[in-house]
Amino acid sequence: MAWLIVIFLLSDNYVQTLTHVITKRSLVDDANVLADPASVSLLRSRLQDAHSGVVIYAMNKLEVLDAQSLIPKLPNLIQHPAPEVRREAFVRVENLRHRTLLNEVQNQLSVEKFPVVKEAALRALGVIADEPLQLINSLEGPDFHVQCGALIGLLKSGNESTAKSKLASLLASASSADQVLAIQILGEVNRREFYPQLIAVCDSSRTSRAAGLALEALGAEALPEIESAFSQPDAPRQGFMNLWRNDPKSQQGSSAC
Repeated sequence: MAWLIVIFLLSDNYVQTLTHVITKRSLVDDANVLADPASVSLLRSRLQDAHSGVVIYAMNKLEVLDAQSLIPKLPNLIQHPAPEVRREAFVRVENLRHRTLLNEVQNQLSVEKFPVVKEAALRALGVIADEPLQLINSLEGPDFHVQCGALIGLLKSGNESTAKSKLASLLASASSADQVLAIQILGEVNRREFYPQLIAVCDSSRTSRAAGLALEALGAEALPEIESAFSQPDAPRQGFMNLWRNDPKSQQGSSAC
C-alpha cells in the first residue's frame, strides 16, 4: 500500500487538486491534504497570496500539518497589509507560544491601528513576554478590544493579581459595558475559580444574558457549580430564571402561556 500513496502524492492530479482546494478554501476536515513535503511547500507558498482568505486558510492548515514550518513566516504575516491576516497571525503566535517572536510582536503592536488586531497581539504578548508592563499599561485604554486583550494576556502570563483586581473593578462598575467585558473574559478563560462570579451576575437583568452565554460556552464543566448555587434555599430565583430565559436550548419544547 505504501507505494500507492507515493504514486498518488507525486501525481500531477494531486498537486492540481490541492492547489484548487487551497485557492477555493473548500476542503472539509483536511480530507485530501496530507502532511507531506509537497503539500507543506504549496501551503507555505500560499502565505504570500494576494487574497487574505487564501493566506488565512493556508495558515490554518499549516498549523495542523506542520506548525514548525509556519513559525518563520509569522514575522512577515503579523505585518501583512490585511488586518484580518495580522489578527490570525497573532492568534498563531499565541497558540504556538514561540518566544523568539517577542520583538516582532512588540514592534507591530506599537504601530497597530486596528483594535481587534491589538487585542490578538496583546493576548499573544501574554504568553511570550516575561515583562507585563505593556499589558498593564493597556488596561486603562478606552477601547473594549484593547482592554480585553490586555486582561486575557495578563491572566495567561501569570500576573493574576493585577488582572483580578481589574476584573473586580469592571464587575463592580456602574457601566453595563464594563460588566459585560468582565463577564466575557471570565467565560473565555474558563477557570473554575471564576464560576461563582459568573453565576452571581446572572441575577441582574443587565448582565444575565452575557453571563448565560459565558456559562453556556463553558459547557458541562460549569454545571455542578450552577446546580449547587441554585439549589441553596436562599438562592436568588431571579438569577435562575434569567439564566433559563437567556438559554435558547432551555426553551425548546416549551409553549407560550
